Amino acid sequence: MRWPMAMRSTLLAASFAAASCSSTAPARPQLLIVVDTDVPVVGQIASRPELSLDAAIDTVRIDVIRADGSTYDFRDIVAPDARDWPFTFGVTSSEATNIGIVQLRIRGFRASLAKPGQLNGTATLEPAREVAIDRVVVIPLPESGIDVVRVVLRGDCLGLPASFLYSQSTCIDGARIAGDPSDGVARRSPIPATEAGTWAGAREAPCASDAPDGQVCIPGGYTLMGDPDLAGYFTAIEDPTPLRPVIVSPFFLDKAEMTVRRFRDLVNQKAIKGLLPGPYQASDPVNRFCTWLGPNDALPLTCVTWATAGEACRALGGALPSEAQWEHAARGRGQRRAFPWGGEDPTCCIASVSRDTGFGLNACTGVGLEPVGSHQGSSSCAAADVSRDGVLDMGGGVRELTLDAMRGYADPCRGGAGVQTDPTCAIDGAKIYAARGGDWSSGPALAHSAFRFVWSGATVATGFRCAYPAVPQ
Repeated sequence: MRWPMAMRSTLLAASFAAASCSSTAPARPQLLIVVDTDVPVVGQIASRPELSLDAAIDTVRIDVIRADGSTYDFRDIVAPDARDWPFTFGVTSSEATNIGIVQLRIRGFRASLAKPGQLNGTATLEPAREVAIDRVVVIPLPESGIDVVRVVLRGDCLGLPASFLYSQSTCIDGARIAGDPSDGVARRSPIPATEAGTWAGAREAPCASDAPDGQVCIPGGYTLMGDPDLAGYFTAIEDPTPLRPVIVSPFFLDKAEMTVRRFRDLVNQKAIKGLLPGPYQASDPVNRFCTWLGPNDALPLTCVTWATAGEACRALGGALPSEAQWEHAARGRGQRRAFPWGGEDPTCCIASVSRDTGFGLNACTGVGLEPVGSHQGSSSCAAADVSRDGVLDMGGGVRELTLDAMRGYADPCRGGAGVQTDPTCAIDGAKIYAARGGDWSSGPALAHSAFRFVWSGATVATGFRCAYPAVPQ
């Protein structure tokens, strides 16, 4: 592929040598552009588990752009290892625009989150704008000699696309999220070492203290909410799209789902003023799976309203977890786990799913709910329904209520573009809320941790657990 600006991912030694071989013609004015990043790259993750895989990139798309923002040539540079950074390419004066200005769009992203595309008949990777670092630069060429300039793709700019509407603007860093493309381009020589992996948002934030009894510390960090591969999977599920980059502060989370016994203690303490859960009715084909006032206090509480669940959590000093908190914990804190335990498909052994509802339709033996923590692993099981941090039953058991009203990920209640910190979607008077996780009566595939379920009333499949604030270390 011929580049109009002779862009190369090397130091252009050949070009410089060719220019110096002529004793009569001076070297053409040139730019050497150095591209670096402060987010992790995928090759760092194995040796640095404190970094979020969700924040890591491995590919850079460089577009040569016209004044209107359209692209007339491009290159995808694969750079998965820290040793690939910073990389360089060169621009010569004869190959720039007639006003001596270089205009480039440089986007850092992860190839697995991009979509295939085409430009001028050539295959491309199209970065997902919600999770790419999108930087536009406008650089004047030197009148003579070689200028070395450095551009850094900053994590604070993840998910903030450049604008070409009235005048060009681009995110440069956290203080300049809509800056001028000519800003933030540093003249640097010699070339410094890479900053890859230094962005604070990508590092886990531990809890400053040990978790109280019955709770687990969920370190804070960067997580991508959602999964485009699950769009349109099931009509009763809100699509987990578009991807939403978030930073979650550290928090404590109940290790187990709220049990009948624990809720009864709150009732006996007169801490619950609202509507009590629907009671167990042995002769009713549905309500026999309501666990309140039933024969087994170790079962997760079901048939509870969102308001009562929230009241119980507040009485314990916490709240229902937000969707961001829940997904951060369930997917391994930025590891994009399909299920809390990893990538193994759910089975009757791994999680409490697909159990008999009394009609003999489901795959797993056993009728109704199981006590909390019934799937913590055995020698005959490929995995266990235990999260990276030791939280139980996020894949099965009961579907869990969250703090958030059910709205799409693009809804304004979730904030604008870019990385949101501790987002919630709290809407006064909401009638439907988001519930997360698989449940004892649903098929194994619905245990995927990115699925979002609509909750509009108490059911035999839905319960909750509580989240509590933690001070970062």
